[in-house]
Amino acid sequence: GVASLIDILILNSQEFWSGTSSVAARPETSTKVVTRGNVTITQTMSTVAGARSMVLEERVDGVLRSRTTMHQA
Repeated sequence: GVASLIDILILNSQEFWSGTSSVAARPETSTKVVTRGNVTITQTMSTVAGARSMVLEERVDGVLRSRTTMHQA
């Protein structure tokens, strides 16, 4: 619920921008999914050759509503 949403939106964003995990070491690609009612948020974080990227997808009733991609070299 709320803890998962905080984890995705705050802690993982902190990890993305700082390059360090505030909780534990992560694999090179990690995916988290949070569903509330008919809305699903999927976050995929990956690191390739030191460059990090994060993709957030919002689906409503299974239909993609928005996608945000961030890259950091």
